[in-house]
Amino acid sequence: MVDLNVLSNRGVTAESAEKVFAGEDEKISAKGKALLDRIKHRVDDGLSGCIKNHKIYHALDLAWDTPLQQISSTLAHSLSDKELSDESVLNAAKDWGLTGMLENINDTKGQRKKLNLPTFFNIFVPLVRSYVTIRWARIYNDRRQYPLFKFEMGKNTTTNKLRSEILTDRIQVISNQYGYSELLKQSIFQMLHYGWAAQFPQEEWHTEKQVVLDDAGEEEEKTVKEGIRYNLPHPSRVFIDQAHRPTTFNSDSGCSYAGYWRIMRYGDIRSNKMFWNKDKIMYGKTSDLLSRARTYLELVSPCTMEFPRSRSSFGVTDRESELDAFYKATDDDKAVLITEYYEKLIPSEHGLGDYDHPVWFRFCLANDDTVLYAAPVPYCPVVYYAYDPHEGKSINSSLSLEIVPFQDQIGNLLSQYLLSVKQNLANMTFVDTDQVPKDMIDKLQNWGEKLFRSLNFMPFSSRQNKFAQSDVREAFTSVRFTALDTNGIVGAMRQVVDMLERLLVISAQEVAQVASHEQTAEEVRTVATTTTTRLAFTATAVDDAMLAWKEQLYKGLMAYGEDEVYAEINSGYTAEQINDLGFTVDAEDTNSSGLVGVRGQKTALDLEVIGAYRDTLDRVSDNAMAASLTQLYQMVANDQEIRQSIGVDQVLSVINQIGTMLGLPKDFKLQKLEGEEGQPEAQTEQMAAVAEEIRNSIISEVGEAIKPLAENTQQNSDMIQQIVDVIKGGPQPPQPQQYDTNNSVPTGVPANAGNPELAPSGPVR
Repeated sequence: MVDLNVLSNRGVTAESAEKVFAGEDEKISAKGKALLDRIKHRVDDGLSGCIKNHKIYHALDLAWDTPLQQISSTLAHSLSDKELSDESVLNAAKDWGLTGMLENINDTKGQRKKLNLPTFFNIFVPLVRSYVTIRWARIYNDRRQYPLFKFEMGKNTTTNKLRSEILTDRIQVISNQYGYSELLKQSIFQMLHYGWAAQFPQEEWHTEKQVVLDDAGEEEEKTVKEGIRYNLPHPSRVFIDQAHRPTTFNSDSGCSYAGYWRIMRYGDIRSNKMFWNKDKIMYGKTSDLLSRARTYLELVSPCTMEFPRSRSSFGVTDRESELDAFYKATDDDKAVLITEYYEKLIPSEHGLGDYDHPVWFRFCLANDDTVLYAAPVPYCPVVYYAYDPHEGKSINSSLSLEIVPFQDQIGNLLSQYLLSVKQNLANMTFVDTDQVPKDMIDKLQNWGEKLFRSLNFMPFSSRQNKFAQSDVREAFTSVRFTALDTNGIVGAMRQVVDMLERLLVISAQEVAQVASHEQTAEEVRTVATTTTTRLAFTATAVDDAMLAWKEQLYKGLMAYGEDEVYAEINSGYTAEQINDLGFTVDAEDTNSSGLVGVRGQKTALDLEVIGAYRDTLDRVSDNAMAASLTQLYQMVANDQEIRQSIGVDQVLSVINQIGTMLGLPKDFKLQKLEGEEGQPEAQTEQMAAVAEEIRNSIISEVGEAIKPLAENTQQNSDMIQQIVDVIKGGPQPPQPQQYDTNNSVPTGVPANAGNPELAPSGPVR
């Protein structure tokens, strides 16, 4: 892990970087210029790549926003239900983009426009949003646990376990303060929707302080929040090192640079006290970007701010000598292209200090050529998520991209279905002009809804019809066209959806639908297993990213966090164990909840490696653990010798632990009453009753979810009972015993069951 104190002693600091890029030391600035040229080249290539591939991400955003394209009907209904003048309707239709629903009509008032509300509206089926949300919800909900990041050391010693609990509690406080759970949610979404996502820190470390009153009533400055704030930029604004697999960011073993860009107001830059060179930002550099990316900026990343232009009538011919080309205070509302660039480099090779080992550096550039800030970063700054990647490709598919063709086909089929229904509703009516005069036909055409909302009377002469030998019932003749078959279209839509679910391995149960046929129990289990396997495979990228994120937070805390660390841990540790780690018990925070507050120096939490993690489905369930503890407790409580040997205190401790795992209030704690020592049998009966009650509550609470665990535990019960019998020297299993002449241990019982250190190590029959 990079030590900031060592870097500071070697001159690797933000202050030394300022000297390089502010030009105060010409000798160092020569090396800095070479580094800046490389950064400018990489940033320019990155922007070109963003512009080149933006259409993919824009199409995905349009597919996700499909529901927003279906508001025309609602707006049209709002106009049709109001008494508005023709001019008001026309203006509203123009403002809302509904001019396609305006039609010309001729009546007694002359020619005018009327809002035509079609019988059927275009319907876009949001398959992308629906199916992505289904998988998104499952992956995120499986990882939305408390604590969000659970630390486990490589070696499971008491000291390491204590260190893990302190780190877990401290990082959880940071997670709550900075909303990491919601950030994880959005990162998973970007991974599924765009195919990948990259988290970047906004700064190396964020600290918020406030002035408070201490116990003596004096004012003091106190840190109320510290941690890493993150940016999750749109993939069309991110560029990364293409020379290595992108997932090597999570292990910090390959990719050496990455960055993203955004647009800021010059006024925000000018007021930022951390930035340098604020008066050296020049015009004109963004004009090339605008000429290449006008469509990109207008559609994908719209911005209301404008980039300034040079005031020179001849343009900028010599930017270094054109004094009018620099931003000024009058340009506070103008846009500036800001690039956050991170690179892993050796400081001594670039005049950034006397340190010969690789270190991550953060560079903040304005218009990709003016360094506003630079500083070392003690951790890999990128957390990378990838959706089932083939890392030999620069662009990979995403879940949304796989669904888009099916969404388009469903939309086409549904449109064709509605057109067919419309055509089936079409009819042609012939009018006998010998019986119905023209003025009456014109009146019928202009009746509109009056035709079916009221009684309509048409005069005719029966005498004239008799002379003409005509029948009034034959004055109108309706002709029906051949109906189109819509069943085939409905069947095609069903086949498209079935194919989509098969290719994405999404079962009917996962989308909350019944299967198309009656399923056997074995088929249900097979489908569930297959679906879970595919889901778990996709989610491995999230697990790897969370591990990298966990290490990033740990390194940031150790490098920048306050020296004194406070945490609440399990009260099962002794004061001696806590003191051995370098922490002390905070007596004021000790309570009856099973937790105890401890304080100490963060240097005591130093470690070389974070062990295997259980932040997802592999994390042991508290309910499952409570079930196992209850079964073990019942076996111990039912045996008088073991019960007397371990004492009441340990039994109560197990009961309290079970209650905590079942979600009982934190202040729930059973304690031994004074003066009850002479009633062991009564206490045993009470504890047995409590154990039975806890067991029933577990079965009621967990239900079917722990059946597999219960079955596995039941299979191990006999072996546990044998071990207990050997320990206490009690009765053995009823079957005839056969002893090994060499080891004198009953056959079928492990040779070291009684005492692992003293028992012979011979073979077990």
